[in-house]
Amino acid sequence: MALNENIDLKVKFLAHIETCRPYTVIWSGLVSLVGASIVFHDLPPLDKSILIFIIPILGWIAGLYASDYIDRRLDEIEKSHRPLPSGRLTPKGVIVSAFFFAGIGFIFSIFLGLIQVIMVFIVAIFVLSYAKISKAKGLIGNINRGLLIVLAFLFGVFTARDIDFSPTLVAIGLLFFIHDVNSNLIGAARDVYGDKKRGYHTFPVKYGIKKSIFLSIILTSIWMCIGITVVFSPIILFPDRYLTLFLSGVILIYLGYWHIWKTNMERMNLLKMHSFFVVERIILASSFFFGIISSEYALFIFITTLSVTIISQQFLRKRYEFP
Repeated sequence: MALNENIDLKVKFLAHIETCRPYTVIWSGLVSLVGASIVFHDLPPLDKSILIFIIPILGWIAGLYASDYIDRRLDEIEKSHRPLPSGRLTPKGVIVSAFFFAGIGFIFSIFLGLIQVIMVFIVAIFVLSYAKISKAKGLIGNINRGLLIVLAFLFGVFTARDIDFSPTLVAIGLLFFIHDVNSNLIGAARDVYGDKKRGYHTFPVKYGIKKSIFLSIILTSIWMCIGITVVFSPIILFPDRYLTLFLSGVILIYLGYWHIWKTNMERMNLLKMHSFFVVERIILASSFFFGIISSEYALFIFITTLSVTIISQQFLRKRYEFP
């Protein structure tokens, strides 16, 4: 590892931004805010909404730093251009950053209540178990990631005092679970070549990319059906708005499948396929805001988060994934 103590501050700053992956972490905050909006039947008060949105993102960022630290030896071989193996960040700096973001998230969670404080620790356990154990264990790793997004959803849900665990609320949680299992599966397909060298036993490594894509299509069809049935629930106050945006996201995903089937399944094309998921999930989460809260607030959340996701993915993702 080439460490340089005199690395320019701008280079270090950009390395931290790369590690934080803003195109990835916003999703967790949106799902948490969706959970809260469902049980509040509207956006929670502004101060609470900000905390509900920010805390899962801080936890997600801490998890990304921890994951990069755990994978640092493997990344030296396969992905030496990344911030840590390239020397733009140091192992000590990455660990300090992980604890910093986790600590800030923990402090903020105190303002929401005891349940949120407890959930911060539960999420930390799931993050570490994914990075250290289940990531290399096939569908177990994908399921672990699905459970993480469910915890983000419940983090928002439990901010309300009176919670009605209706079938619709459970169905929406299941939708997010299947969706993240699915997107993580596509991410594993993107990393199949490196994972083989690492000795990981992910689903794409064991069964191949084509079978992984086929399973992904099945999972997408399942969560799509769940999402369509949700429109008939009293939770969705504006069904037309919800369904329009929801189906727009579904169309985007199937365009991604069409793209990957008509091209070769090399890593660059699989990365592009996963980029469809990254944008689509912002649309998916935002569809619930359009179905529950006022259109002005929903539009603000949608445009802001979608813009940050698209712009950051455009400028940061390739430099993080490829030399």
